[in-house]
Amino acid sequence: MSVRRTGAQRISFILNIFMVLAYGLGGIALFFWKIPSIPDQNRKIASGILILYAVFRAFRLFRTKKI
Repeated sequence: MSVRRTGAQRISFILNIFMVLAYGLGGIALFFWKIPSIPDQNRKIASGILILYAVFRAFRLFRTKKI
């Protein structure tokens, strides 16, 4: 039996997926993009935090949605 979702729930789900992708891609871009004003160690730490946050949001999203 399928679960019926309202339009607001669908939009929320799509926006959450978009944000997971944005955090993940932002973390990957920050890892490989050499920015002269940011030290390498700080850049890699920030990218790792963004990637971990994207994984956390994806886990929390798919755990609650049961897709």
